[in-house]
Amino acid sequence: MSMLLTWTHEGGRVTKIVNGDVTGNITYDGAGNFKSYVLTYTNGAITTFTATYSGDLLSDVTVGMLNGLEVARIENTYSSHDGKSNPYALLSAAIKEPFFISGNGIIDAVNLHKTNPVSEKNGVKIAPGAMVVGDVNYLYEYNAKGYPTKIISQVNVSVSMTTTLEYKDCN
Repeated sequence: MSMLLTWTHEGGRVTKIVNGDVTGNITYDGAGNFKSYVLTYTNGAITTFTATYSGDLLSDVTVGMLNGLEVARIENTYSSHDGKSNPYALLSAAIKEPFFISGNGIIDAVNLHKTNPVSEKNGVKIAPGAMVVGDVNYLYEYNAKGYPTKIISQVNVSVSMTTTLEYKDCN
């Protein structure tokens, strides 16, 4: 079964994404930066993703609501950056959007950076539990054009994830 993903544009920016039973509304700040993404589900659940900018620092908060109650919260702060090109910027340029949105309509704060984050502090809370806080460090290997070919996300000594990237016909 395939879902039809519908994008609505206003003023040269995507402002709404509909994916089956989910509608996402996107807002921007006065400088044109992504500000928030509110997903509304037909069952009444709502997920809000909000980004906050302060120089090179970007923070995001995702809050899940069901029946008017907060059921989940994820908070991330990306601090230092490596100064090299973020590969997701290539994807956003390819689809002619200010940031990359995955095929399922999800926005990831990493996609909002022009460069690659080196560290991230995050917290996760599933109601009514306490916030669990952790750190993620990112290591990169680069090609001759300065784009990462390998991203290693190190959560702790025993948990890491490796993403391998391949570029074709990129300028």
